Amino acid sequence: MSPGTLGAYQWDSNGRTIKELILTSTYAKEHSITSMHLNLLEFSAINEPGDEITVHDFPGQKAVDFTSLSCGSFLRSRNIVKLEQGKYKTLRFYIAGEDSYFTTCKREQRDMSDVNFLDFEVDGGFYITGEESPEFILRFDFPPYEPGRVSKGLGKAVLFPFRLGWQLSQKLQQSFGT
Repeated sequence: MSPGTLGAYQWDSNGRTIKELILTSTYAKEHSITSMHLNLLEFSAINEPGDEITVHDFPGQKAVDFTSLSCGSFLRSRNIVKLEQGKYKTLRFYIAGEDSYFTTCKREQRDMSDVNFLDFEVDGGFYITGEESPEFILRFDFPPYEPGRVSKGLGKAVLFPFRLGWQLSQKLQQSFGT
């Protein structure tokens, strides 16, 4: 267990609970995305009435990797508490198309130059009351990589020395005329 955690909860230095948001995306589901490498321009939140509020601008670009829950990775945001009080349901990431790409669960990389922004729905939404920790943990609910591709490659690497030894012993047997 890491410092500041007790089960699923984490606290900031002032003892306030750090909220964990699980994010899903229709775009990611349609394309079987397991990870993304995005050049972010802006990050905003959309509240229940549908108003979009900018959370953070990235002067120039900021390269960020989004990976699936199955990898155990997450992003930590320290800016969400700057939002007005209310309920929020969606986080929107504006991206620069150049050098932005995603990887599918079959490990195929695809360019995202035609995408200007991505919306991620927050599972259950989240409330801002003004009493929260300024930090939030963002986890992305992407499907994991297909295990067949990983295990086949790993299996070949692990079994190669044994196969090589077997092939050499076969050649040695054949050289004795057996």
